[in-house]
Amino acid sequence: MEGPELCLEEHDFSTEAEEHRLHRECGITCHLSSHTKFHGKIKAFPEDFKVIEVDNDGNLVCGPEEIPEGWNPTKFRRRKISSSGGNDEDTITEVIQSSDQLSTDKDQIDTPSDKDAYQVDKKAKMGENSATVDGRGNVVSEVGRKQSLTLLNKHGLDQTTCSLGGVETCSSPEGVGVGKSQQCSNEFEGGNVAKTGNKETVTLDMQMILGEDRLLQLKNFSNQVLEVEKETQLDKDQSDIRNLQLSLGTFVSKTERSVLHKEIKSRYPHLKSTSSDNQLCVVPDMNYWVFCSLLDRPVVDGFMRFVNNRHSSESFKFPKCDSKEQRTEMHRAVARHYGSFLETKTFAAEGEGSFIVVRFREKAKKRKNRDGSMAVTFYTGFTLCKRNLETLDVIQRLARCVGAHPSDFSYAGVKDKRAVTWQAMAAKGVTADSLRSAAAHPSLKDVRMDNFLPRQQPLRLGNLAGNVFKVLLRDVRLCEGESRDREELEAVVGAAMNSVKERGFINYFGLQRFGSADSKSFAPHVGRALLKGDMSAAVGCLLHPDPDDNPVDRAKAYYVQTGDIPGTLARMPAYKTRECLLLKALHRHGTDHEGCTKAFLNVPHAMRSLFVHSYCSLVWNRMVSHRIRMYGWRVVEGDLVLDTHVGNRKVRPLTQTDVEQNTYSIHDIVLPLPGNSIQYPSNQVGEEYMRALREDGIEKSSFRMRSLKLNIPGDYRHVTARPKALQWELVGDGDLQKDRRSLNMTAEFLGAESPSSSSTNSCVKLDTPQGDSSLTNDDLVSDAGL
Repeated sequence: MEGPELCLEEHDFSTEAEEHRLHRECGITCHLSSHTKFHGKIKAFPEDFKVIEVDNDGNLVCGPEEIPEGWNPTKFRRRKISSSGGNDEDTITEVIQSSDQLSTDKDQIDTPSDKDAYQVDKKAKMGENSATVDGRGNVVSEVGRKQSLTLLNKHGLDQTTCSLGGVETCSSPEGVGVGKSQQCSNEFEGGNVAKTGNKETVTLDMQMILGEDRLLQLKNFSNQVLEVEKETQLDKDQSDIRNLQLSLGTFVSKTERSVLHKEIKSRYPHLKSTSSDNQLCVVPDMNYWVFCSLLDRPVVDGFMRFVNNRHSSESFKFPKCDSKEQRTEMHRAVARHYGSFLETKTFAAEGEGSFIVVRFREKAKKRKNRDGSMAVTFYTGFTLCKRNLETLDVIQRLARCVGAHPSDFSYAGVKDKRAVTWQAMAAKGVTADSLRSAAAHPSLKDVRMDNFLPRQQPLRLGNLAGNVFKVLLRDVRLCEGESRDREELEAVVGAAMNSVKERGFINYFGLQRFGSADSKSFAPHVGRALLKGDMSAAVGCLLHPDPDDNPVDRAKAYYVQTGDIPGTLARMPAYKTRECLLLKALHRHGTDHEGCTKAFLNVPHAMRSLFVHSYCSLVWNRMVSHRIRMYGWRVVEGDLVLDTHVGNRKVRPLTQTDVEQNTYSIHDIVLPLPGNSIQYPSNQVGEEYMRALREDGIEKSSFRMRSLKLNIPGDYRHVTARPKALQWELVGDGDLQKDRRSLNMTAEFLGAESPSSSSTNSCVKLDTPQGDSSLTNDDLVSDAGL
């Protein structure tokens, strides 16, 4: 198929070398048109760039004053792909992204999740008994109404409780505190029942399942692990212990596996059992040795049994510890390894000093109405208009104002920051009155909310038909000769617009997706570090200062120079949500690998995923440039096209027969955004993908990040895009007076300052509805290098 002359990177997008360099950094190095080039200033003011969301019915999510004349919703309605592959020409195909859930081995007893956490018994609040266990895992006191009792532990040691100043205590040979003060009861509520396993029963159960021979093997393996640990004295890499493993055989019964998991841990706290395909193996529990470096081994044995028993009514009290540094290490160790279902708190009791108490986290409570009945989940839909703000930043501010969590807000897509944008939003469990009241908060002065309606469900990413872009390019001139002659400009711009209408443009992700290409905090760099599992490097990238002299970079520079997290937080502007959340978590969890992982977990899921998506977008930009350089406009064997005969997001590679039949054009070709569930082209472009990812240290498994609770399945994006209903006009200074009034009205509508009226020379107004089949939304015309 014949195509237009191909323009590659040796042709600048503008006369400014700096702008060209930034495009190169973001992979934007080619374009398909051969028209005479012109350039101008884009986004001189936020009002110069308007983005209006189009819902699935083809309606614009904005007020009537912003709707283009003659707008016909039926032409932009989104329709699902039918099983027969029939599709209306004027509709925009719906994209359904599969979301593979992170798989876990439910048989592995010490791989906890939030679902494993037991809810603390609320009866403790009514004065019923609660139990505390000592460092050996035994119940040593029950706090209630004037109760005391004598317990005999498995070692035959008499532990008697007595009442001292309102605190139930008990003596222990190792000096392990075993009481719960009234303060602990008030601040750290427990339950009412505690049970410990009976040794004879455990042995009998293990004998029934394992038999004498395998029981002896298990005992010998336990002794071997302890001997190796004693000989190596915990080498730094602990490789001698890590490499030990015992296979106990195949157990088809899930009940048997569950019993073995629990009882092996109870009898041998320094071991853990794992299962895969019904095969049960026993290995050293490396968490055990972490706690042994902080505490005496009998205390660690008791703590590991406490974790294994999973009795939510129990709490565990570590021995007295007057060293704040050691207590900090203990807090962090529990949070690092069992933080999903355990929490810790330090108490100070007279005569006992400071000690740490551990309890099980409460499950999330379902909301109830005032009459005690279960509340019905509801959603409030509304239209959000924002100016010069990121979508996620607005959500953070809204959540603080209405007392909700950021995850309670859902949206169909993230919109540009330096722009005025309209989009649909949904808030879970937040009333319209609460949202109206929040609108008066000073932090939301550049935000407007209206069109409040009840909804049954949240919004999903990609649940839109597209966007309308209204773009104003200022100070337009030709790239060659700097000519501003109106007639000449009219001819050049007209040719460019016709080219875009007919041929489209390369569907690059725009610069705003990546942040500053000059900065070490360049978003793709952060995303690449996260994918590689280098959490410290990711934190370093995000907190690295730019050379600019502003409060944000001064705060980052202070952190780099001093490492003082509280001081950096005091200097960091509150509106820098990501940085503040990251710093708060670093202060709590430390700056090692685990601490940095916890820090990123403190950042909302949507924000975490944006860094990874930014890296994937950069790879896509570079790959599409490579594909255009290699094959140009023509379709080749191995290219990918969407398979419209199935109801989900599937692709197939083109065969040589497809190419010879001339069935497909460049507008049908898609390229993958990397992920763990996508297919790459079966030609040299696919090989280039593999090379680029391998060079960055990224593998297919990298996109399933359990530690960050991220799963990136990947997606497909068309190589080219063609805007629908593109309109434009060339206006001069005199013609802009009406537009300035419109911009001023928009600014006043949001309570912001009006844009300056110092625009000079000619401007191009673009009005472009754009439906994009990708789940990502971007300013496709203005950033494509017209």
